[in-house]
Amino acid sequence: MTRPPTRPHLALAIAALSAACAGSPFHLAALAGVAPATRPANSGRRITVTSLETLGGGTSRALAINASGAIVGASTTSSGELHAFRWTVADGLVDLGTLGGARSVAADVNDVGQVVGESETASGETHAFRWTAEGGMRDLGTLGGAASRAFAINNLGEVVGIATTAMGEEHAFLWTAIAGMHDLSASSASDSSGASDISDAGQIVGTTERGARVAADGDAARAALWTTSLTPAAPRAQVEDLLIDVADLGASGVITRDQRDALAAPLGTARGKIERRRRPAAVADLWAFTNEVRALVGAGVLSTSQGSALTDRATVAVDQLDGSLDDS
Repeated sequence: MTRPPTRPHLALAIAALSAACAGSPFHLAALAGVAPATRPANSGRRITVTSLETLGGGTSRALAINASGAIVGASTTSSGELHAFRWTVADGLVDLGTLGGARSVAADVNDVGQVVGESETASGETHAFRWTAEGGMRDLGTLGGAASRAFAINNLGEVVGIATTAMGEEHAFLWTAIAGMHDLSASSASDSSGASDISDAGQIVGTTERGARVAADGDAARAALWTTSLTPAAPRAQVEDLLIDVADLGASGVITRDQRDALAAPLGTARGKIERRRRPAAVADLWAFTNEVRALVGAGVLSTSQGSALTDRATVAVDQLDGSLDDS
């Protein structure tokens, strides 16, 4: 089986935690040729280092940070297990738990505060997860095999990574709340592939490998770009996802309770009007929601990327309700 692609910073961090991660069904990326970062002798910038501590053990590694400064990674616990964590100024280091096993690693966090990574299950398999402050850790499943890993999540909550198929092959995947896990290799004709990142526009990057290339040029791996065209969720599902995002922002401490309620109010009324097929009225509520979001961005409560993640999804729902897409 060929070595699956991994994100370089994850390869370094997971390799450093390899003792705790022993038993992962995936290979670790080779570290040969990775040069240490250099810093100008006098950049004129004052740099401070803050220790985020651990979950009670001796080791912790930070792997990603979002626009609000929320940090995710993995730390050993007092019992010697390796657990995914999320760190914020307000809450400090929070143990995200596992899917029933003894090991989990958080790989990425979006600007809404949703976290993805991998965790051992109760049966000992490694599965990709998506964590939210409201719903906790969710098993994203596999492509029919025994294992999966999530590497990245965009501000729409779409997740990419690598998973095994029923035949034992390692394929790149895209996961969405509506469609679940989608095999990206079905359209790339590769023997093996892995997705390492996804933009808010839905563009996915990673690596594909074909065994036939080895005989031809001795190099099987190629960088890859996937441009997705999955059908968007229906307007009601878009609004429900927005309500979850708003709840996550509140639970994460990014917005206050009053601000959360002000954002949720027009969404709740829009959902009811969509169910009653009062589409123009629902559109008006969604525009009211976007105005509330923009006000929070203007006040510095939400970052530009956080605001865009919310308004972009609302705009998709508005376009659907205006008749450009089906609203069933």
